[in-house]
Amino acid sequence: MAAIDWFRLWHDMPNDPKWRTVARASGQPISLVLSVALHLMVDASRNVTRGHVTVTAEDVASALDVTDDAIEAIFKAMQGRVMDGDRLTGWEKRQPKREDAGNPETGAKSAAERKREQREREKQAQEADGKGADSAGHEASRDVTLDTDKDTDKEKKNQKTEGAAAPASPVSGPDGQGLPAAESDKAEGADPATAPAPATEAGKGGDKLPKAMGVRELVAEGVERKHAEDWLKVRTAKRAPLTQTAWDDVKAEAAKAGITPADAVRVSATNSWQGFRATWYAKQGQEGSAARGPAATGTHGGYENRNYGQGGAL
Repeated sequence: MAAIDWFRLWHDMPNDPKWRTVARASGQPISLVLSVALHLMVDASRNVTRGHVTVTAEDVASALDVTDDAIEAIFKAMQGRVMDGDRLTGWEKRQPKREDAGNPETGAKSAAERKREQREREKQAQEADGKGADSAGHEASRDVTLDTDKDTDKEKKNQKTEGAAAPASPVSGPDGQGLPAAESDKAEGADPATAPAPATEAGKGGDKLPKAMGVRELVAEGVERKHAEDWLKVRTAKRAPLTQTAWDDVKAEAAKAGITPADAVRVSATNSWQGFRATWYAKQGQEGSAARGPAATGTHGGYENRNYGQGGAL
């Protein structure tokens, strides 16, 4: 058996009448009797055969700084009262085996047995109430789910409130004219240079509107990535996502101007235009021609159209 480094000391041990009997029979003070009794209990606890004493009277006398005769007298008076030879007679009663390991002799139960009985009592109580352990777990899960649903409804309500309170942003082209409804749609989203704009809120009947076009879609239409990124940044700054309707309008205007949609995007990005109009493009060309000045005229011009005789035109 493994060594145990402790033993029990009952409450009435210091005032037990038998110690006075031992003191009277040995002719020694009760304080010395109690000291000897503690030494014997400690020795019996750490002995291989617990409850048996192997310490000698000489060792106890040296420990307590008394004579050997005084300890011998106490040992003799303890025989038949608290000792039977080298065994403490009340050891098994006062020092039972550990309850944690269980003891069939005394009826002491182990910790595992006590826990198993506790669980069985709880299970029986739940069955008596008509509820099992599983139903209790399901109820807890349903409570969590309901709370989550309430939080989700509250978030949706807050999003709608924030969307209704967002201020309108006027949008116009370079000539001050308003753009079509498809061009003036506004929505906040991520940087279009890195990802397409997020999906808009659900419409009537629960149908979701299509996502706005991004860099990937424009590149697929033949637009250079750099031009697509720059143009979408302009539209994002003006809170105007590129819808399919708006893009179809840009392609139609590009056809009117006689250029490709890719060129229309490049021109719009260069001029920080939100959209593209053939009239804007034409006006920009006229302003560029006016900036270069009128064509040169006079006597020193038109030599390529003159006839200088038989030699022909120069």
